[in-house]
Amino acid sequence: SPSVEERLARIRAAAPFFVRQSKWIIGDDSWSTDIGYSGIHHVIASGENVNIMVVETTPYLAGALAGDASHTKTKKDIGLWCMNYGNTYVASTAPHVDHTQCARALAEADAFDGPSVVLVYAPPPAAAAAAAVGPLS
Repeated sequence: SPSVEERLARIRAAAPFFVRQSKWIIGDDSWSTDIGYSGIHHVIASGENVNIMVVETTPYLAGALAGDASHTKTKKDIGLWCMNYGNTYVASTAPHVDHTQCARALAEADAFDGPSVVLVYAPPPAAAAAAAVGPLS
């Protein structure tokens, strides 16, 4: 019977035929910016081949639209922050606008050899309608 080393050698020889695993971390915009982007920072800084999907559910001017003076600033731009690393694929998409572009961004992120971040803008229907109308008077 073949030795353990011979069996392992056969497995290694077949490695090109194995299916590559796709690793995804999925979270919302609150999770991704918690504690100053520290979770995303660790993933990107590792340089590992990991994909992160951030589902943006809060409109950029949500507080301003609701008349809340404490939230008049726009949200931090996590995409720009991630691009500053230089080793990261970054895409921003809105699946309710263009399904094809969203699928393309996800496929490109998965094919990228290194960390990738895909921002998926998916506001709740009421927030999308309010954003289309503008700030309330």
